[in-house]
Amino acid sequence: MSMSLPHRARPILATALLAGVWSSASCGADDEVPTPEPLVVRWHGHAADLPRTELPIEVDISPEAQRTLDGIVLTARIENRSTETIRFSPGGVDVGSYFHFSDVYASVSYTNPELARPQPFWPALQVDSAAEVVLAPEESHQLRLRMDGTRGFTRDPFMETGIPDTHSVRVMLVFAVDDRSQWVVSDHVLVQQPQTELAYADALVKGWKGPPLDWLAPESRPSASPRLLQALRDLDQMRRGLETDLDEVERVAAQLAVEFPQDVDRIEYQLAFVHAQTGLQRPDRLIEHAQLAWTPRQSTLDLARLACWWGDAVPFRNRGVPLTDEVRNESASAYVKGLAALDLEQLPGAMPALPDGPGIERSPAGLARNREYQRVHSWAREIEETINMRDVLIHQLRNIYGPRLQAEDRDQALADLAAIAAEHLPADAQVELLRLLAPAD
Repeated sequence: MSMSLPHRARPILATALLAGVWSSASCGADDEVPTPEPLVVRWHGHAADLPRTELPIEVDISPEAQRTLDGIVLTARIENRSTETIRFSPGGVDVGSYFHFSDVYASVSYTNPELARPQPFWPALQVDSAAEVVLAPEESHQLRLRMDGTRGFTRDPFMETGIPDTHSVRVMLVFAVDDRSQWVVSDHVLVQQPQTELAYADALVKGWKGPPLDWLAPESRPSASPRLLQALRDLDQMRRGLETDLDEVERVAAQLAVEFPQDVDRIEYQLAFVHAQTGLQRPDRLIEHAQLAWTPRQSTLDLARLACWWGDAVPFRNRGVPLTDEVRNESASAYVKGLAALDLEQLPGAMPALPDGPGIERSPAGLARNREYQRVHSWAREIEETINMRDVLIHQLRNIYGPRLQAEDRDQALADLAAIAAEHLPADAQVELLRLLAPAD
């Protein structure tokens, strides 16, 4: 996505409290002025002091989210009722970068009394192209925003797939007029999340050329209670970058561990994530949480993520000190442990193409075919995410071990790397890993 607009700031998450936000989605209208309300925004790549627009730009939200092959999708429509041309860049889920930027933000909160609480605005990604949008006067543009999990953005889903509910949703748009950036926000809209059953197929759709889908079957694990899921989201929202009160995060997590002893590994996973996303200030604590979270109940992807954070934390225990061979070996061992969790022998080199869907049919047989395709499509996307995670771990291994392989003690480095691989990987995977990291001259 283009970074040329002046409202682009450093790509960090910042929280700002903006007072005087209109409840109306159309700014600059002649209606009676409603009471302003505070607005909490987790700015990502934008300056935190952008002004609210005075132009009549409308943001309309569909009252119902849709379950699609791309996940839970919510439609929002941007209407330019002004005499100015506006520009904005909605982020896309599949833009190929871990750090996504988007000029669209969303705030989504439950209406269930047990879960309801105001939520901050987070960047929202759409399932379509991330190309810049230019709207002339009286033109409109439709956004299809991903509401459940995304592969690259460090926040929890707006809507939990396993917790159907009516949600209160607002959408904010940051846009530019002649390089002057500003924002507009929608009304609160009650949005119904579709009831869906997440079941994976045990049969293949005709035309699927990938690995057997039962290889990545999710383990039978009871779902966490809605209260715990909300508590884990609240724990994540305590992040404030380098200013995060990590002592308070640890204190709150310790209380959760007492209340939910059967889900300690989930809590430890969230703690490892918070430490990883707040500057690795306490690498020893991150490693400890990753080790405690490492249980057979975690998915293969979550184990790989834990290993990645673990390996990243090792060099940070002695900041400013040149890395020793021992440190590089310890970090590499964590990364290889993550690769072992992904089962490299089964994982294809690249994501096979999915066959075309069966189309929309209303007959019972047609509906069954559509359900089957959706299940296999979900499974295939999980395989794709696993491939991406493998590539990240190999990239990290190259970064930490590359200098040793180029130094005078290359033979010793190869011996150390082979020993690490032998500790975690089967023979064929060991050979492949050495080939990837240290190709023959």
